[in-house]
Amino acid sequence: MVNSAYSLERIQAKDTHVHVGSYVEACGVVVSTKYFKKGVYLNFDKPYPNQTLVAVVWDDAAPGVIKSFGGLSNLHGKNVCVEGVVTVYKNNMQISVNDPSKVR
Repeated sequence: MVNSAYSLERIQAKDTHVHVGSYVEACGVVVSTKYFKKGVYLNFDKPYPNQTLVAVVWDDAAPGVIKSFGGLSNLHGKNVCVEGVVTVYKNNMQISVNDPSKVR
């Protein structure tokens, strides 16, 4: 949890590689979405496998995100921000989302 005394750093999805381990708000254009067994992938800026960031929206948060945006297809082509810790998974920048309010 981020202390409210500090401002949340907003970065571009393409710049997440220099913020690994940091809690940020990363923004970019969602170019594709994909359901998987435990949630939904949101791919930013370029289609898989060349995306600049993957937001992994886990099962608990996925229904709230889908409801907020009126469906996953409504995210395509939109500038979206996700809040969380930047990690690296299989050489891809990733932010895990467990709370639908962290996707704006």
